[in-house]
Amino acid sequence: MERKCAKVAGLIVCSCKFNANMSLYKDYLFDPGIQCSMPLKDVKAVFLTHGHMDHSSGATTFSGKARIYAPRYCIAFVENPQILHTITVGGGAVPEDLITPYFIGPSVNVDIIIVEGRVAEGVYALATPGHTPGHHSYIVETGYGKVLIAGDLLFSNDYLEKYPLLYHMDTIALLESLKKIKIADIDAVVPGHGTPVEGSRAVNAIIEENIRTVNNMLKFVEEILPDTQEEALSFDEVIAEVARKLELSKSPRTYSVLSPTIRALLFSLLKLGRATLAVVDGVLRWYATKT
Repeated sequence: MERKCAKVAGLIVCSCKFNANMSLYKDYLFDPGIQCSMPLKDVKAVFLTHGHMDHSSGATTFSGKARIYAPRYCIAFVENPQILHTITVGGGAVPEDLITPYFIGPSVNVDIIIVEGRVAEGVYALATPGHTPGHHSYIVETGYGKVLIAGDLLFSNDYLEKYPLLYHMDTIALLESLKKIKIADIDAVVPGHGTPVEGSRAVNAIIEENIRTVNNMLKFVEEILPDTQEEALSFDEVIAEVARKLELSKSPRTYSVLSPTIRALLFSLLKLGRATLAVVDGVLRWYATKT
């Protein structure tokens, strides 16, 4: 499949495999993923938003040629992808059929740890955890204005329509990160997947749509939970009900993608006082908190 590139707010943005976006600004490259197509030369720095292979695999091309930057909490995953497989699925040597293709790729050696603040001329890192614990986005100051390279902090409307349940690991942190960029006075956004948007009104609209989607995910899982401890569901039973309602395939890889997302939603509902966790006959079970 041909991967298309376009100019967006002073950047060149190319769509890679899985519709993931890679961006180039001057000699700075952001999130080179899998099977990207872009005329690249004289790249001096590669900036990664997080440690998933659909956003980092292409960085291997630049090992030893450019400085590779990654957030502290993501480095272990970037350099050792098998750790990501173990953590997200549940421990041990994870069979390949349980690993989503988004997480399969080569290891990448990181040169510099990213912390929030200025990381290069006209480039600022912003801590935006939620999708992953160490996720960072980047604000790039171009002649157009302030452009947010969001990574998987947020997604375009066309992506949200196709995937109403977004992969993430901390729902409350994700909502806080979305609110954080809402007040950052952004002029354009390059989402991790899907179509970039330009103009402050369009930017605010896409942020609001992502916030609405995350809140809808919380409500969706909350409504699945029964009202009493006697009827409480196990974690796997919640996943099965989510897959049934969304008409998802009952494959091992579907389970591996749903697992961290549903766990994040359940524990966030617990923290918000909207779900209750009980141990019943040695099994963790979930039910809705009565208001």
